[in-house]
Amino acid sequence: MVGVIKAALSLRHQTIPPVVHFERLNSHIVLDNSPFFVNTKLRRWESPGDEPRRVAVNSFGFGGTNAHVVLEEYFRPAAAAKELAPAVGGGALIVLSARSADRLAVQVRQFLEIMRSGAFADSDLLNVAYTLQAAAMR
Repeated sequence: MVGVIKAALSLRHQTIPPVVHFERLNSHIVLDNSPFFVNTKLRRWESPGDEPRRVAVNSFGFGGTNAHVVLEEYFRPAAAAKELAPAVGGGALIVLSARSADRLAVQVRQFLEIMRSGAFADSDLLNVAYTLQAAAMR
């Protein structure tokens, strides 16, 4: 789980952390003229154009188990975001969370009151939805 959390934080902060305890490369591994490198310092993680960043995590257990997961950042280029709103009729996924059904009902009422008050323009709905989703991930 630590590797998955580290990978998720790397995606979120768009940085590549250094490899811990790295001293020297195995002489049988040749990285010259390849896109691969051993990261020895914290660096900004550049995105390849309009592609989301992806990271793979491997974990090997003492009993011989192996787990592998690939994570991809949430990524929507500005052009795609503009195209998305008309495609779904201006709708968006609104995430609300609470510890009980009663508290969730209160949250739903509060959210509906805010939306009915006109505090947000329809064009802001995608931004509100994104913020609620990002907050739910914390």
